[in-house]
Amino acid sequence: MRKTEDLLYLSKAPRSVERLSLSDLPLSLRSELRALHSQDDRFAAHFAVHGALLVVGSAIAIWSRARAVSVVGCLLQVLAMIGLSVGLHEASHGRLLSRRWANDLVGLVCGLPLLLPVSAFRTNHLDHHRRRGCGARPTPEVLDFALLRSLPAYVLGIVAKSFGFVTVLPVIALVKSRGRRRVRTIGEYAIVIALVAAGGMLFGRQRLTQIWFLPLAVTALYSQIRAVAEHGLTLKGNTFTASRTVVSGPVTSFLMCNINYHLEHHLCPNLPWYRLPAAHRLLADTYSRAGASVYPSYRHFFADFLRSTWRGIRPDHRLVDLTAETVP
Repeated sequence: MRKTEDLLYLSKAPRSVERLSLSDLPLSLRSELRALHSQDDRFAAHFAVHGALLVVGSAIAIWSRARAVSVVGCLLQVLAMIGLSVGLHEASHGRLLSRRWANDLVGLVCGLPLLLPVSAFRTNHLDHHRRRGCGARPTPEVLDFALLRSLPAYVLGIVAKSFGFVTVLPVIALVKSRGRRRVRTIGEYAIVIALVAAGGMLFGRQRLTQIWFLPLAVTALYSQIRAVAEHGLTLKGNTFTASRTVVSGPVTSFLMCNINYHLEHHLCPNLPWYRLPAAHRLLADTYSRAGASVYPSYRHFFADFLRSTWRGIRPDHRLVDLTAETVP
């Protein structure tokens, strides 16, 4: 390990932190983290709650004629899709169920309302972890679309990624996948296309947009905004500084299935989602040494994010919560 100088937003002077890797952790701490990797298939039932929420929200959206009630149905659909997206994410890591065939089957079911097959998502997501690993080149986090490093361009990039993900992912997945995974990806997208076609025949294009694609668009936009909290204004090249955790409250963690503990997920990608809070507690002291970015709430983070980027996005700067003891 070695000392490095961090340039931080909202700070007037660089801060000295230790550049750590998991191998630098005490053996006892690494043993406790390994123990948390035990898988309990019973937790997969959590995503049945989100599935039921989707059914209820969709039923309201289909049969309600009152606009206010339809809005409630749409909101329930969005909350359900947020949870199901985490189920898809867990399945892509093979941590949803211990049996591979069951894991991928439930992952496919979670991804269908999102138009995201589990095989395609897995291909893209594993690349994401490689870019955010310890071997990645240190660079400031700026969306590819934000060429001018300005806040308006950043926001434009968020919107573009929100509505381009479903259309671009199939191309990425097919180009990067090989052999059996490519065949599975094609087969799963055939199911997605058949499902959309059946929906169009049953409800019509306009009605289908209202009861499915609208909540899906809201969910996609929300996911990209959440991704800003996970990786925005962080530095690649060190897993302790390439991701961010937003602890938030129990309701938020329940609805998001603990994906807000995102730093823990990148440090231990195969750690089940229900073990992430325990990992956070174990690593709290290490985060202080490494200068990791941990925020107590999304409100707090986005207030700091807007204050930091209002005058432009500065290269090589990271955003951490300076009101907490995240750096020595």
